[in-house]
Amino acid sequence: MLLEALSNLHEDEYHRLNERIGRDKQYQLLHIGPPVHNLDAYRLGQNLSVAVAYCPFVSDVTLFECATDECLLTISQLENLKSLSLLQCFESVSFENGVLPLLQIRGPQLHKLKLEIHEIDTRFVAYFCPNVEQLALVFHVCSNSYLTVRLGADWKPFSSLARLSVSCLQVSIERYSLLLLLKNCQMLRYLFLSNVANLTDEVLAEVYQSNVLDNLESLCLERCDSVTMDSIWPMLERHNELRVLRLVACEQITLQDSERIGKEIRRQNNPLQSFWS
Repeated sequence: MLLEALSNLHEDEYHRLNERIGRDKQYQLLHIGPPVHNLDAYRLGQNLSVAVAYCPFVSDVTLFECATDECLLTISQLENLKSLSLLQCFESVSFENGVLPLLQIRGPQLHKLKLEIHEIDTRFVAYFCPNVEQLALVFHVCSNSYLTVRLGADWKPFSSLARLSVSCLQVSIERYSLLLLLKNCQMLRYLFLSNVANLTDEVLAEVYQSNVLDNLESLCLERCDSVTMDSIWPMLERHNELRVLRLVACEQITLQDSERIGKEIRRQNNPLQSFWS
């Protein structure tokens, strides 16, 4: 069931909330987003506390534009949390004081995580979310975190990851973070990369040394101007699960490259669908 109307709960007293939602404590989805009328940070925090208390079985939380670090501390009390989406929270949520404390508590049980915040440290996402299956990250600035985490030599991050989306706004994801995401995700089926300047042939060659992406079914590269067909062809030539290839506005991948892909697909009688623009 969907708790879409949390923005209106500030009009009710606690005893009325008990009558309103206390009878059914099986709510699993919590979605708060605009318009959130007359709901300041204090009221939002108060209402979240009520929601957590009266709906302990919530497992899927989406906060759109309105999240704060304090909100995430409240959300971390949800013992059944499996999915968390923070959308367009670039100005209101910090990684170090908001997201990281939540991941330390609930990260191991998260299966889906979407972060659109000011900065993201992928090391801690990898470390505290070992079972994440769907991950979407929007990078606004480079991470300047001074925090450290001890990583074992046999550490295999993102080994359960099946869907990955990385979009970069003002800056590209760091090379180290990109390799951290791609080198160990042997189960990856869907990959979307947008405006990732650090995605180069050299980076993909390093990825292929440990992960040939044999399980990948859909690949979309959008405005990735540093990559060429030299690093895409190995995926087309291997026997794998790739069925959809989208190459959108990548400067070094041309119409001639697209035509060559089409000829190769027809020659192999490959079910792959290729799109170029």
